[in-house]
Amino acid sequence: MLRVELAHTFPVSAGDAFAYITDTRNWKEFFPNFVRLDDPAHAKWDTPGDNVTVVIRLLGREVQVNMTLEQYQKDNRVTYVSRQQGLPDARHER
Repeated sequence: MLRVELAHTFPVSAGDAFAYITDTRNWKEFFPNFVRLDDPAHAKWDTPGDNVTVVIRLLGREVQVNMTLEQYQKDNRVTYVSRQQGLPDARHER
């Protein structure tokens, strides 16, 4: 398994940062090539098993990325799997 890791320190508390990244309304500000959320009215990201589909722009076209939340450790970490057609599943931690 290949693991890629990137870290950055921000001048905010862990709780504030966690609340920001788990609020799907903020994803357009930090999600690379974000176009939209499918069904934003029902998108939630706080309980293992939650599913959200993000549409991103990749190589000039819109691509759907389905994300399933696996772990939610409040003020610490979220772990999720992303799936997109034609690519292997990827596991993420934030």
